[in-house]
Amino acid sequence: MTIRRSFAILGKGIDALSNLGGILSAIIILTMGFIVFYEIILRGFFNHPTEWVLEYSIYMLIATTFLGSAFVTKIGGHVCVDVIVSRLSERTRLRLDFITYFWSIAFTIILVYTSIKMVHQSILQNRVSTSILETPMFITEIPVALGSFFLLLQLIKDAVNKFILIIKSKGSKEEKIGSPNPFDRPSILIPVTIILIFIGVLLFFQKGSLQVPGLIILMLTLFATGTPIFLVLSVLGSFGLFVLLGSGLSSQMQVAFQAYKAVDSFTLEAIPLFIMGASLFASTRLTDGLFDIAKSWLWFLPANLLMATIVCCALFAAITGSSVANAATIALVTIPAMISANYEKGISMGAVAAGGTLGILIPPSLSFILIGEICELSVGQLFIAGIIPGIFITLVFMTYIYFKTRNEDRYKPINYTWKDRIDYLKKGGPVLLAPIIVLGGIYTGLFTPTEASAVSVMYALFLGIVTGRLNKGNLIASIRDSTRGAVMILMIIVGAIILGSVVTILRIPQNFANLVVESGIPPWGIIVLMNLLLFILGMFLECASITLITVPIFYPAIQALGFDPLWFGVIFTINMELALITPPVGLNLYVIQGITGEKIETIIRGVLPFIILLILSLIAISLIEPMSTWLPSKMIGR
Repeated sequence: MTIRRSFAILGKGIDALSNLGGILSAIIILTMGFIVFYEIILRGFFNHPTEWVLEYSIYMLIATTFLGSAFVTKIGGHVCVDVIVSRLSERTRLRLDFITYFWSIAFTIILVYTSIKMVHQSILQNRVSTSILETPMFITEIPVALGSFFLLLQLIKDAVNKFILIIKSKGSKEEKIGSPNPFDRPSILIPVTIILIFIGVLLFFQKGSLQVPGLIILMLTLFATGTPIFLVLSVLGSFGLFVLLGSGLSSQMQVAFQAYKAVDSFTLEAIPLFIMGASLFASTRLTDGLFDIAKSWLWFLPANLLMATIVCCALFAAITGSSVANAATIALVTIPAMISANYEKGISMGAVAAGGTLGILIPPSLSFILIGEICELSVGQLFIAGIIPGIFITLVFMTYIYFKTRNEDRYKPINYTWKDRIDYLKKGGPVLLAPIIVLGGIYTGLFTPTEASAVSVMYALFLGIVTGRLNKGNLIASIRDSTRGAVMILMIIVGAIILGSVVTILRIPQNFANLVVESGIPPWGIIVLMNLLLFILGMFLECASITLITVPIFYPAIQALGFDPLWFGVIFTINMELALITPPVGLNLYVIQGITGEKIETIIRGVLPFIILLILSLIAISLIEPMSTWLPSKMIGR
């Protein structure tokens, strides 16, 4: 009893540390928004820019990423590929989950050790930043070590809990009966997993062309086990550095250096800030007015609730930057209204799932932020490049709905008076100003995309306070949700950068570009093959992961073939839209299912026509390059 109680107390202590990290991470994100907004005010109104906001806000991003990682692990917020593990019995899944902690904990131990050594070296060498502020670097590196230590403790605690569950399940009825599926057995699945890992490791230890296949086998195997994506990328990166650079301290120090470097970027600050802005708008229900405006002003169209849903998705896309957040927020408002009006369930849910994907095409877009950071392109120009394609796809969806519903009585337009329209416009009008302020400021050069994200946060807070909709409860909920979403993405970036150092050493991007150029396949044939590969990957992987894995490899080939980088960014992002609604892993499909409780088959049937429309739109936008490049060419101060 004493030992059990001691473990329980220790577990609660670890949870408390993880929660503390999450709280600190949330406070830092909010503070980051305030100081970046402060910089805009000083520069824009008083012509007196600060000397410290840029540097210190970057250090805040680094601290946010690592301090929040244990908290997001604790609440199960890290994404994984669960196509296989979700179909396993609990008995098999528990045992497979348990073995994933071996490599996860191994990587985290390396990260803790090397980050502590990094801090120690900075103190001994008296390293300071190269800026005028000369900030001692050990201060900025401590959150990496501290957050990694919190993460290690949380992983160990979770592993122990899994082991206890396995012990308790021994002799249970399920274990005695077993599964009719021969692969749904630990005695078969775990040895197969270990054999595949051994084959991948063996190939990677070979010099030359076998290393890339070995890396691919390892990656697919670890993904299949349900290991969180950021850990898969980090484990592979650490292993690759060990093999390629040796086991010495200097080579392993690259793990900590690359982890720190991964989020040492002012551009990436836009990710947590745009997510927080969208979360504030959603949690205060300020966005509800968008649907009222759209449905009342589109009264003359058949199925005006469906039409309004697509328009509402497009409008909120210009606030959120995230397709999943877009679909979830709009679904809560529109689906109940459509079901009450006797609209067919499939098309109603399919429209929200598909319309939600506009969240990563119509700016601000988290996809464009990642592409801009990886390819060193202007994020502002990428944002503007997505406007016309986003409007085009919106109109394509609405045109389909028009011809699909115009002759059915259940979809007859619902009329509204002019008084209703004006009242709705007054009520929801301030929210409509958000995308105008954000995009207008970027287009005219008043502020950068990162600064625009801070404006979004401040404007959401301002509206929430003025309207009385912001209270302690929804403020805490929105900050918690935004911390979870931001840290999840940022940790994937950390893992991708660690793995990216291995990819660079192996010269995979350069070799791929040379192979493409020398293959003799016409440039458009290469584009078609890339799109097919992205479509297949999108059926199984999460969008941020696909972006961080493939863009560094594809982009040199795109440059070698002479295609416009902004056009490529748009085409790639439309592929990510498809990934969000293609089964079996289309995240928007499961978001809608979670909100409605409807069978996934019904949602998939409803979204299929929109998948076809999105593919046709991809072809059209690919062929008409000015749709992506004309508007950015007109930007002020580009």
